[in-house]
Amino acid sequence: MPIRDEFPDEQLLHIKASTPWFADICNYVATSQFPPEASRIYKEKLQSDAKYYIWDDPYLWRLCSDKVIRRCILDAEINSVLQFCHSAPGGGHYGSTRTARKVLDCGLYWPTIFRDAYQFVSTCRKCQKAGMAMNRRHEMPQQPILFCEGIDFTRPFLVSHGYSYIFLAVDYVSRWVEAVATRTNDVEVVVDFLKFGVSKALISDQGSHFCNRVMASLLQKYGVEHRIAIAYHPQTNGQAEVFNREIKKTLQKMTNPNKKDWSRLLEDALWAHRTAYRMLLGMSPYRIVFGKTCHLPSTKLTRLSSSAIWPMTKRESDENFNYKNLTNSAWKHMKTPRYTSKNSRNFMPRTS
Repeated sequence: MPIRDEFPDEQLLHIKASTPWFADICNYVATSQFPPEASRIYKEKLQSDAKYYIWDDPYLWRLCSDKVIRRCILDAEINSVLQFCHSAPGGGHYGSTRTARKVLDCGLYWPTIFRDAYQFVSTCRKCQKAGMAMNRRHEMPQQPILFCEGIDFTRPFLVSHGYSYIFLAVDYVSRWVEAVATRTNDVEVVVDFLKFGVSKALISDQGSHFCNRVMASLLQKYGVEHRIAIAYHPQTNGQAEVFNREIKKTLQKMTNPNKKDWSRLLEDALWAHRTAYRMLLGMSPYRIVFGKTCHLPSTKLTRLSSSAIWPMTKRESDENFNYKNLTNSAWKHMKTPRYTSKNSRNFMPRTS
C-alpha cells in the first residue's frame, strides 16, 4: 500500500497548535524583539518580567523569589501535573496550597499555580465527597525538633489484613509523623516503636497502654518526662489528635469504598503528610528533619520532557535550615494547660 505524503484540506484544518503563555517572553529573551502589535505598557511589562527568565533550548526557566529555577510548562501539561501532585501516591488529596507547593517542589512553574490548584482541588470528586472541614491554624510551640512528641492510638476503619489500629508519634515542631498499623493496642507495641532516638518529653492520654509499670520504667531509664492529657481536655495532646483526624480524612479519600485496604495505603498517606507544605513552618516536615526538599517520584512528570525536572537552586551552600527561630523552651508548652491561638488571616503565598 503506497504511503501518502499529503493530507486532505479538511484534515489539515483540524490540526491546531495552541500558543504557550510564555511565547512572548521566550521570543524576547531569545531575540530581544517585542510582539509586532504590542502596546508601550505591555512592552515595559515584558521587559521587566524577562529578567527573571532563562532560555535554555528547548525549555524556558523561571527564577522565582526563593532563588529556585523552575521550568515553565505548557498549558496542556498543567492538568497532568496537578493530577499527579494531588491524587497520585504521595499526593494525599491535600488542599490547594499544599498541592501548589508540591508542584513548586517538583521544579515546575506557571503564573497561575495557586489559582489553578484551587480550581482543581475544588472539582476533585473524592475531596468533595470526604468534605474536609476548615479549622483555624494553631500557634506553633517554639522548641527544638524531636524534643517533645505526642503519641496516640487510633482505629480508623474496619480490620485491614489483620490490622485494626494505627499507632502514631508526632513531633510538635516539625510535624514529622511516624505511624504503623498494628494488630493490638498494648504496651508491647508502644515500647518497640522509637526510630529517631529518645525525646525529652512524651505526651499521651490516660490509656492503659501508656500508663503502666513497663512504660514508666522505660521512660525513667532514658530520662523522658511523661505528660498525661486529662480526659476532659484532649487539646493537651493536640498535635496527635489533629493528625488522627487528618490521617482518617486522607485514607478515606485513598481507600476503596469498603475501606479494607487502609493498611496498605498508610505509608502513602504518611509520605504525603511529610512532604506537604506547612504554612506555619514555611516548608515541609521532610525538609525540617532532613534539611532538603524531598525528591518526589517523577515517573509521570518525566514524560513531559526528556530532561530531569528537579529544582536547581543558587543557595546550595546555604541549604542547612536555621533552627534559631525554632529553639526556645519546650517546657512552656508542656506547662500550659491549653493552646493559645491567634486569629491570623489566610494569605496566598507569592510565587514570583
